[in-house]
Amino acid sequence: MQRQAAVHADQRGRGLASQLVGALVRSIRARGETPFLHLTTENETAYRLYDALGFETRATFDVTALRAP
Repeated sequence: MQRQAAVHADQRGRGLASQLVGALVRSIRARGETPFLHLTTENETAYRLYDALGFETRATFDVTALRAP
């Protein structure tokens, strides 16, 4: 499976994802809602980011991706 990133390689390490997710979390909480997300366990970079931002693993499950021929 090919890994995809939400931040271009040239822009990584500048805190852009942390700033963006932080702003979204604040906005969601300001509405009285609870932010949540999902990611694959193979995406270690995203996992570390979300862990540092205070997200906790609440559930795990298996997903099978199918691609049409």
